[in-house]
Amino acid sequence: MKNIYILLTLAAFIIVPTGISNAQELVVNGDLELWDDPNNPTSWDNAESISQATTPIHGGTYSAGHTSSDSGTQDFQQNISSIVGGANYTISYYFLDNVTDAKTRIWSYWLDGTSTIPDHAAELRPGTYSSDNPDWQLFTVALTAPANANGFRFEVRVYHEDNNTGGLVYYDDFSFMAAGITPEPSNYPTGFDALAMGISINLAWTDAIGGQLPNAYLILASTEDNITAPVDGTAVADDVDLSDGSGALNISYGVEQCTFFDLESNTPYYFKIFPYTNGGADIDYKNDGTPPASTATTADVTIIESENFNDGWGNWSRVSVSGEQVWEIDDE
Repeated sequence: MKNIYILLTLAAFIIVPTGISNAQELVVNGDLELWDDPNNPTSWDNAESISQATTPIHGGTYSAGHTSSDSGTQDFQQNISSIVGGANYTISYYFLDNVTDAKTRIWSYWLDGTSTIPDHAAELRPGTYSSDNPDWQLFTVALTAPANANGFRFEVRVYHEDNNTGGLVYYDDFSFMAAGITPEPSNYPTGFDALAMGISINLAWTDAIGGQLPNAYLILASTEDNITAPVDGTAVADDVDLSDGSGALNISYGVEQCTFFDLESNTPYYFKIFPYTNGGADIDYKNDGTPPASTATTADVTIIESENFNDGWGNWSRVSVSGEQVWEIDDE
């Protein structure tokens, strides 16, 4: 019995709850300890008017000085990949501004490929600047990546102050930390409603509430009443082409609406909405119970010509109306 007791005790120590993940740092050389040369820290993509500094420092041996210029805004930037839409991240860095001829602020974007995403403008592109202070200041914010984000442009800027230039602000210890995995959302959203507008259907809902809020929602669409719940660990990509009878959209928490366009006329469409946390292989849907569902039928219209111009001009021809022509109204 003594041996059995020891084995059971060891087993108790190695059993850990599933669904817990360590945080992961995504900024490379965020502590600015590695430099290719005195003006270019290693792994940073853009370093305008940046210089290596040994004092002041927040940690380690080096910081980065950023000099204001009369030629305009100067950028310091690193593009981060492997962002997961719907996942939680903490963004932070230290700055020191104690001069009257320079000021700084963050000016960052979520990315979808190379395209910027406008979400979180107040946090990532504020309207205010730094103010003079002899001490290091911490910028930090926790955000949920938009559902369509797969990258992040971590950028800070320096500006001249009151037309005075040549001042230095300093940065150190940049961090972009992926948070641990969060549990499944506590509840479904409410008031899920579909409304046909011609051959488009608008969907609206009220965000879910409860102990664990979702990061985003998956809306599934079908021309048949046969929608099945998504599977945990398998993310579903956006599919806005319902010509094959099914589609999907991922919508961030807080948006509370979306639209499916260019649908077949006089056709019923069925929809279900599933809140989720995390993303990628860690995505965790609320897929138990009865998900909210709605249906709407598009207008009974005859479409003579349809062209969304997404892939060119289609059957349309470009006509220029510039010139000295005189245009008149013929009311006969």
